[in-house]
Amino acid sequence: MYSGFSWGYSGSLSGLWINHSRFEIYDSSFVGNWAGLILLGADGILRNTTFVGGYYGIVLIGVENMRVENISLVDAWYGLRVEFSSNIEIVDVVSVNNIFGLYCYYSSNVSVSGFHANNSTYGAVIWRSKSMVVDASDISDGYIGLIVHNSYDVSIDDTDIANSSFSGVVVHSSADVRFSSDRIGTNIYGVIVFSSANISLSSSNINGNMAYGVLFCHSQNIDVSFSIFSNNSEGIIFSESLGANIYFSLFIGNERSIFVSESRSIGIYLCGFLSAGRTIYVANSTDVSISYVLVWNTRKEYTVSGTSFIFSENITLNWVMLFNDPLLVYDTSLSRLMTLDFSNVYLDLSPVLLLKNENSATISGFSQAILINCSNIDIVGPSNIYGLYMFYSDNITVSDLRIEKNYYGVLLFESSGIVAEKLDVEYCYTAFFAQNVINVSISDTHISMSNNGIFAENIHNVYLNNISISNASDVGIIADCVDFLYIRDLNASNVSTVLSIADCDNVYVANVAAYNSSTGI
Repeated sequence: MYSGFSWGYSGSLSGLWINHSRFEIYDSSFVGNWAGLILLGADGILRNTTFVGGYYGIVLIGVENMRVENISLVDAWYGLRVEFSSNIEIVDVVSVNNIFGLYCYYSSNVSVSGFHANNSTYGAVIWRSKSMVVDASDISDGYIGLIVHNSYDVSIDDTDIANSSFSGVVVHSSADVRFSSDRIGTNIYGVIVFSSANISLSSSNINGNMAYGVLFCHSQNIDVSFSIFSNNSEGIIFSESLGANIYFSLFIGNERSIFVSESRSIGIYLCGFLSAGRTIYVANSTDVSISYVLVWNTRKEYTVSGTSFIFSENITLNWVMLFNDPLLVYDTSLSRLMTLDFSNVYLDLSPVLLLKNENSATISGFSQAILINCSNIDIVGPSNIYGLYMFYSDNITVSDLRIEKNYYGVLLFESSGIVAEKLDVEYCYTAFFAQNVINVSISDTHISMSNNGIFAENIHNVYLNNISISNASDVGIIADCVDFLYIRDLNASNVSTVLSIADCDNVYVANVAAYNSSTGI
């Protein structure tokens, strides 16, 4: 038993070395040693002791059944290093200004409670270890708060991780890692999970992280529940991941709440979103299901779509209620588009229509419509809608609609025989976007407050008659690779560039009036 002594600046490599013995050390201090205390195969109790300076504060090697309690570790490279050890209790340890506050290597059954790391480059590292518990701790003002590498059966409970200059948590090549009732915020990155499996995050608050709240990359079997993601740049990102469920969670004030990229089997259900721009963005992904979701979007940039599905397949929406959160769907593959499935989707209390393989119909009274492989459809107003998208469709007439506040007002792809008249389109990034289309006619239409008015690319026969465009920050009409372009009675005001024409044949332009524009043609 050692107590009440001070050991330091003696010139020895270690303050105290205990080899395969039982011991109890308390009420002591170790200052300025290369290693304050080295325990090799020993077991006992260490409490109420301070370690200052040196390369190691405490080193445990091959130790079993030990309790470390009420310890201060200051200004060391490794504050507390535990390796090849098991059944270790670490309670009420303070780590300040260390490179590694706590480092566990090839160890098991280590429980950490009341661990406080401040201004340590790496607050805690769990490396090639198993059956670890970190509970009721706080880690702040370091580079990375917590690293879990090549480990499994790790629980992080009731812990605060904040103000990391890189990431609050990094999990790599690990499995069965659980976060519960944690608060991870005001880091650059909240949680980064790479190449890991069986990850769960529950009852946690992910708040105010500058880049993103949680990133799952090359990971699988992910469960997120009963958590709040607020005021992050990105709430959750899935990148090349497989199998995730998000449920009973809230997303508040994130610039984008959920981003799914090149991932598969993602479920989002029983969640609420108070969005400030982009809500859910799904790209190049498969088997994404969204159900029993409520979105209220307070976006101020109206040219941004709320929820987007880009180049993805097997997308299912069921009982989704959206407010000021329009949809964006874009794909060049008919087979992928045909897997899109909507049921009971409402935007501002009006239904979002998804028509596939429909022939000879008249539609009205909707908030947004998506037509896939349809023909002979009449779309009539008067009504206000968020967007009209047509893919692989023909003989469509559109009249008397007000379209506003979306990325695309009207989107046409691989379609033919489109006639639009008496439309009012405003606050869109591009009011009309047409690509690979045959025979488009737009007449008696006003476009305002949009970045671009009409964009036509690879079109056979475009007829524009009696078009007015105002307050377009970029280009009024863009025509690229159009073999017959007819423009008559065009009025443009406060448009940066009125007409941009490239690689077009047989162009006819008459009666164009432009006011306060930087460039005419």
